[in-house]
This record gives sequence, C-alpha cells and structure tokens, in this order.
Amino acid sequence: VVTPRAYNPLLTLQPRAYSVKFTPGNFGQATVVTAAGSDIAGIHAFAASITTEWEHPDLQTSIQYAYGRLPFDVTASVFRQITPQTNYSLGNNTVQWIQEAVGATTGVSYSMPRAFDSQSVSLSYSVARIAGQLPLPAAELNPYDLPSIPTRGMLGTMHMGWGYSNAEGYLWSVGNERGFDASVTFDLADPWLASDFKGYAATANLATYLKMPWLRHNVLALHAGGGFGGGNRAGEGPYYVGGFIDLPVVNVVQNSLIQGGIQLRGYPVVVQAGNYYTLLNAEYRFPIVNIDRGLSTLPIFLNRISGAAFMDCGAAFDDPKKATLLTGVGGELWFDLTLGYILGFTFRAGYARGISTGGIDKTYFVAAVPF
Repeated sequence: VVTPRAYNPLLTLQPRAYSVKFTPGNFGQATVVTAAGSDIAGIHAFAASITTEWEHPDLQTSIQYAYGRLPFDVTASVFRQITPQTNYSLGNNTVQWIQEAVGATTGVSYSMPRAFDSQSVSLSYSVARIAGQLPLPAAELNPYDLPSIPTRGMLGTMHMGWGYSNAEGYLWSVGNERGFDASVTFDLADPWLASDFKGYAATANLATYLKMPWLRHNVLALHAGGGFGGGNRAGEGPYYVGGFIDLPVVNVVQNSLIQGGIQLRGYPVVVQAGNYYTLLNAEYRFPIVNIDRGLSTLPIFLNRISGAAFMDCGAAFDDPKKATLLTGVGGELWFDLTLGYILGFTFRAGYARGISTGGIDKTYFVAAVPF
C-alpha cells in the first residue's frame, strides 16, 4: 500500500546546469559563473551568477527565483552591479567613478496563449541603492573649478508591460510571414515608490508582416517604434539610435551575443541621443537556398541562406521641433546556422549606406534576430 504524501520540492530542488563564460564586460573582459536549477515538477526555479571583471576584480552577484504554480508567474531577484560612469566633472575635467547598485526586484506576469495568438501583461517593482565613492584627483585639482556631482541615493522603479502577437512563421519562412506584434512599456520612479529620484520612460513598438503574392516566402516586414522619457533617472542614459555593434565572432558564439534587429543601419552605433526617439524599418525578405547540410558529424549545420533589402529611418532628440530624421539603405545575406548541435544563430553579412548627415558606408557581419 502506497501512502500519499505531500509534495516536498526541497528533495529535488538543486542546481542542474552550470556554465562559465568569458565575455566583454564593463571594464574589459569578465568571467561569469552561473548555476541554475529547479524542482522535478517545475514549480520552483532559480539561477545564481557571480561576475568578476579582470581589470576591476570586485564581485558582482545576482540571484533569481521564480514560482510557477499560480495562474500567474511570480519572480524575485537580488543583485549587486558595478559600472563605470563619466557624469562627474571638476571644471572641464571629466573624472571617471565607479557606480554601485545593490537592490532587489519582484514582479508578476500573466500570459494568455491561444491557438493563433498570444497576449501577456507584466508588473514589477525594483528598489536599489545607487552609491559610489567620488575620487578627487589632487594633480588636477583647481580651487576655481566648479564640480558637477552625480546624484546618488535610493531608486525605486515600477515597470509595466503589455504585449500581443498573432504573427505566424513557417518551416521555410524568412522570419515571420503574416500577422503583427505590438508591445508597450512604461517605467516610473517617484518618491511614492521609495525613490530619491523622479522620472519616467515609455516605449511602444509595432511590427507587421505582409506576404507578397508573386513568390513563395517573399515578405515585406515593417516596424515602427518610439519612446519618450524625462526626469532624473539615476544615471540611466537617454535613448539613442545607430547601427550594429562590431563584435568578434568567437565572442558572439561563446557567449551568445545576439543583437536585436531594430537598428538605424548606415550610421555609427550612437549617432543621435535624446529623451525622445522614433525608428522606422522596412525590410523586403526573400529565400535564396535551403541547404540543411553539415560537415559529417561536426558541430556546425547550415540551414538556409536568405536575403533582405532594407531602409531604416529614425532619430533621437530632446526637442521634437528640432528632430533630424536620418535614413539608411542597404542589403544583407542571412545565414541560419546551428552550432554545437543545439545553438541557433542567424548571422548577417551586410552593407549599409547612410544617406543623411553623419551617414557612413558600413560592411558588417553580426548575429542578430529579425524583428
């Protein structure tokens, strides 16, 4: 006779995956050690990581927990992060200082998946102590220099998000082929939220996919996005627009450094910055060849090669009346690969030309997901 007993997650709640990564950090190269696990029923899950910067060996930690038995998911985390900052100056001399953020985040999210569409909402609250010692370089000290002191203190932030998608993609599709994606986010910092800072930031994005009738899997993908923010956000920078970041391929594969597909190609990484931004993207995507072959049993598999012609238009600005829209055009070859038997990458070999002020001729090879 088997006597039923109440489920005890502690019997199986243990680390089940470990990783060590060597990746670019805030001060140069960094080592990240991660452990993650869950109980056998998948009700409880956790992840913990320790990061150390080679040129600034001060431990940074993060512990995350998720509970999934309720109709909505509950998450909680604690963290410690350090980042170099350049918003401290003495007269005309900019002095770098190290900002430390120690805090905690808790949130809930609810997903509503259906057969051909899905919707999700999320709400979270984060509180962190923003601190750091401000150096005083005696060699550059001038009693007549006026200092610009960065603000430090407690930062309490509430985040709200909503997303909806009925986009559809198929086995031989080049990204999504029909439908649309929409998302909205809003962040608020206020003394009512136990914050010494006041600020807000909001973004909205819409992407739609139009299947062309003349050839199979030819798609016109369109994206429109924008955002605005204001107030004192404790060192959080303004919005910016620009092109892809050039990264070594070895680092991309080792650390899965995959960039987003929403960029202003044909310009430097940060060509404009401000408290407002808008970005429009149009891509005509088409398949070239399906290969689905690898080299014997080696851990590299080429799925397919596709192409895309694009036009990007966007700007970041502080005064909408003075916004200067920038336009870039170009083309890309997309290589869908499976590396290490399980890791999927879409590499883009492209050429972009900025046809507005500040534009450049740019060739690049990056890993990026399509929008």
